[in-house]
Amino acid sequence: MAQIIGALAVVASLIFVGLEIRHSTITSGAATLQASAAYWQDFFAMAGGPLMARAMPRGQRDGKI
Repeated sequence: MAQIIGALAVVASLIFVGLEIRHSTITSGAATLQASAAYWQDFFAMAGGPLMARAMPRGQRDGKI
């Protein structure tokens, strides 16, 4: 009887660990996606600014882009 209870405890703990790993993976993926979105939002905000509007044609004309 003690072996059955021990086996059930091991199975329950493995299920718990699996769920925790799954949750951690989802959270990590969401954080990565959020960081990437913030990066591109900042990039496009900068690229649409007046400084880049003046610099881009010069770079293209000089063959640097």
